[in-house]
This record gives sequence, structure tokens and C-alpha cells, in this order.
Amino acid sequence: MIQTRFICGSRILFKRIKIKFESILKENKNDFAKLLLENFKEFDIPFIKQEFNILKDFGGLNHLRSLESLLVLFKTSPKNYALNFIDEKNLSELRLAGDFLLSLKSAMNLLSAKDEDEFLLINVHDLSELMYKKAKKHFGANELLVQKALQSMHTIGFYTHFLAKQIQDGLNHTLKQEYKFKTLVEVLEYLLKLEDKHVIFDLNLVFALRRLKYGKKDIEKALILFEKIFYKRHSFCVLKLLLDSGILKDLCKPFWTVRFLSDEEGNYSFDEQVFLMLSEFEKYEDELEILQKLKTDEKMILKLVILLSAIESENEISLAGIYRAYCSKFNLKNEILEWGLKIFKNNNALKDLVEKEDIYNPIVVSSLVSKLENLENLELLYTLTWLKAKALNYNAFYFRVLDKLLENAKQGFEDENLLEESARRVKKELTLKRSKIFLEQDEILQDKIIHIKSNLFIIKNTFEDIVMISKLAKENDFKFWFNNETNLSLQIVAPLH
Repeated sequence: MIQTRFICGSRILFKRIKIKFESILKENKNDFAKLLLENFKEFDIPFIKQEFNILKDFGGLNHLRSLESLLVLFKTSPKNYALNFIDEKNLSELRLAGDFLLSLKSAMNLLSAKDEDEFLLINVHDLSELMYKKAKKHFGANELLVQKALQSMHTIGFYTHFLAKQIQDGLNHTLKQEYKFKTLVEVLEYLLKLEDKHVIFDLNLVFALRRLKYGKKDIEKALILFEKIFYKRHSFCVLKLLLDSGILKDLCKPFWTVRFLSDEEGNYSFDEQVFLMLSEFEKYEDELEILQKLKTDEKMILKLVILLSAIESENEISLAGIYRAYCSKFNLKNEILEWGLKIFKNNNALKDLVEKEDIYNPIVVSSLVSKLENLENLELLYTLTWLKAKALNYNAFYFRVLDKLLENAKQGFEDENLLEESARRVKKELTLKRSKIFLEQDEILQDKIIHIKSNLFIIKNTFEDIVMISKLAKENDFKFWFNNETNLSLQIVAPLH
């Protein structure tokens, strides 16, 4: 009955029916409200999958429609009833998110030539073209579409649940806790004083933090306190609150660059993946021996590394620069910073090998071993990779391959000669990858050079010789020649497979 459109040729009949409708709504307001509020059973903010049901999932159009009906039901004046709880700016934010989802729903229907509710990554390219999405700076049109969709779902999910909770509390005459913070420092002081246990913060607190105004100087002061959050046994829930309220944007800018950034190979965006991993880390922190042995500052930097690991970059130097620049804001010893950097740079090393490489290849194993330097780093990275895989529900095959990679790498650490040789190869390989002559080659040849099995070939030869011989091997089945520049030698080149 709410928001029903009634068309009638008789003005008198229309007026009578309108009065009757209003009378029924007034008499049964609370009953109608309870029915609508059943759509808002849980008042927390979940992580949103990249593939979702645009109607039924958190922040979907069903939540928006239920809220609109509630607002009409309780409306007593020309102004929108939501303005009793939020301001025009908040309401505009909600409307814009709703408009985008409606546009996306229309595009999905057009693309499928039917009423389509499932947003799937496989359709993103066609949807972005249909909606005239264009690439911007570092992000493609597809990434921007997914990012906008997830952001809109999150915005609608938050505001609809927050407003529904205000209406429900009013019906139940529930006393609400009011949060009044003047500065960002006050917020962090309040959070640090709370008992160190897992907490699900209420939406009133999230809303209070979203409305908080602060400047650059406030952020600089707050960073001192922000560091202390990572020392808490239960950091996840506090960081999740700062994520949902948007405050994390100013306290950890490098992380915010990947907010809702799509991962084509995963179920969740990069930012939400690391939060799920952080939750898993805290879950097993007192159970796994390797985590139990960590010192307090090591656990602190590991949590920060997990958060920053959402940042994707093929360039290790760039990653190291981001890490150092951000961590310089905290009062950390250089020793712990460097240890954290080692873990940060190699955070995805095991995952990449499991998914993309031959884990039985001695070159692959020796390269990994030389990067990690010691067995403790290997076991820690294995644990972090295992935790992430568990958080994201990877299949049993992935865990079996990961275990085998750990076993192979441990054997690599037992061979001292291999360790020394591998370390020299990796060091030279890193320089080779940045050299002009290497970068001038096509991607196929570059890949073949990196996968040459012989460590000595890479160690002993110049960059020019490595590229020249690799080219010959790629282009010829078999080739040999005599060289007498220094002394007479027979040089043979076998093909690269």
C-alpha cells in the first residue's frame, strides 16, 4: 500500500480511496514498520563480494526500497523524514549511490535482454561500454565500474541500515548512546581506552565518525595514536571501524588508493581481502607457534604489512618507497622497519609461485630461497600465505601445493652452496631486469632469459652476452662457433624451450 499509485477517473472516488489509504496506514503504521524492518536484521557492515545480487545483497536495491517505504510511512511534513537523522549532504550521497545502482541495473537488463539481478565480473567490460565508462590515470574503465558499484553498495548499505536503526529505536523507545567528538585525537583516545577484545561497533558510532571534521594538523597528531592501534591484540575491529567511517583514508593514504579496487582473480576487492586476512591473523595469533614466538613490535609491523599488502605493484623499488615513506611517520626502530620491509616485498612470493610457476623447478626454488635469506622468514611467509588462503576460502589443492613448496624451499636452505649461488644470481638478475638491453627485448625472450636453469650462466656472463646468446638459442635449433679473442674456445648454443 505504501507508495501505491492509484489512477481513477472519478475525483470523488479518488478522494475517498486516498482518505481510506491514509487511515489504514495510520492505524497500522507500527505493523507495517515491523514488516519493513525485517529487511534489516543485522546492523553491522559486512564485506561486499565483487560479484553480487544487486537486489538482495547488502546495500542492494531492496534495502533502498524498504527504506523509502519506511520514510514515507513516518513522514509528517513536506521534508524528507530522513533529514531528522542525517543532513542534506548525506541524503544526496545516498541518492547518488541509488541512482548509479538503478543505472547499473538497467544496463544489466539491456545486456542480458532480460531482468538480470546478478552482477558478474565476466560482464564488466560490456557493461562499462554500455554505460560509457572511460579509463582515468592508473585505472581502466572496468576497474572504475566495479569500484563505483561496490562503493555505491557500501553507501546504500550503511545509510539504509543506519536510518532503519533510528526508526526501530524510536518505535522501541530505545535509548541511543550519543557520541560527541571534537577532534580526531579524541576519537583515537576513546578507541584505545576500550577493553582490548573483539567488538562490533554500532552504526551510531560509524555515523558520528563519518561526520567528524578535522584538518591536516589533526591528522598529524592522530598518527601518533594510530600507531598504537596495531599494538592491540584486537586491532581488526578498530581498523574496520576506521575503514567503514572513511577515517582510514586520512590515516593510511597508501591503503586508500586501492579502496574497492577490483581483483579479477578473487571474490573480494584488494582492500577487503587484506582485512579478511588480518581477521584470520588475529584468530590464529595465539594458536600457531610461529606467531606466538613473535615479539610485540614484530606483531605490530606485521599487521601494518598486512594492511599495506593491498597495494599492488610490479616494481619492488616503488613498493619499498611507499613502505618507507609511510612507516617514517611512526616511531619505529630501523631494525624492525627493515624486517617488515623484507616481509612486505615478498608478501605474495609464495602465492605467485603456487599459482604461476613450477614449484619443482630448482631455479624457482633457489630464487625464492635467496630472497628470503633464512628459514624463519620462509616459515613466516608460508603462515601469512596460508592465513590469506584460509580467509579467502581457497581450495584444498592450493593448500597441498603450498605445503609442497614449503617442503622444497626448506630443502633449498639445507644446501649452502646453492644458497650462495642463488643469492648471487638473484642479485644480478634484479640488475639485469632494469638494464636497457634487457628492456629492449620482447616479453617472450625476457621470460626465457629469467627462466634459464643455469645459475652460473647468469653469474659469469655480461648482460650483453646473456641477451646475445639467448637470442641465438631462441632463433636456432643448434649453433656452435670458435672464439679465439683471448684463447681458443668452442662455444655451443642449445635451444631455449
